[in-house]
Amino acid sequence: RLHKLQQATSVYVTHDQVEAMTMADRVAIIDKGIIQQIDTPLEVYNNPANLFVAGFIGSPTMNFLTGTINKAENTFTFNAQSHAILNDLPLSLVSNLGEEIIMGIRPEDISTEQTQHSTKLNLPATVDLIEYMGDSAHVHLNLSETTKWIMKAKQSGNLKTGDEINLFISLDKIYLFEKESGVRIPFSYS
Repeated sequence: RLHKLQQATSVYVTHDQVEAMTMADRVAIIDKGIIQQIDTPLEVYNNPANLFVAGFIGSPTMNFLTGTINKAENTFTFNAQSHAILNDLPLSLVSNLGEEIIMGIRPEDISTEQTQHSTKLNLPATVDLIEYMGDSAHVHLNLSETTKWIMKAKQSGNLKTGDEINLFISLDKIYLFEKESGVRIPFSYS
């Protein structure tokens, strides 16, 4: 409405990602003076160019795990575990076979119930804290001693602090990043 009223191009600088996402037609994400990505707010959210953008855009922030993809077995092994935590990934393109990568998943793409497009994470999580937000809850989870995730649940149901739960993640919502450069690894499901 403000753009239409002013009928002028505006450049607005803010550190508030919510403000940027709600006001902008296009967003430039900058880290240490270097542009990381320029695109529409929706495109930046859905297709972050790198690890920095993925971790910066979204509230709560994206969850990450460092591990290894084994394309021959279609698995992802979390480095803090000795077994694959994701099996039968229908990956048709992963350029970094066997290399250490970072997997990302947004809090809203994690659930305690399986859906048609989700798979079980073979790694139990312990509920650490539940923040009630009114229409939803932010469920803080411990996946290991050093790895913490947040799940955004529409309802927290019968969850309580200390519960050990199974997690299901949406396969079409997984992001992969190169560990060293942070650049997003292109891949698709087939």
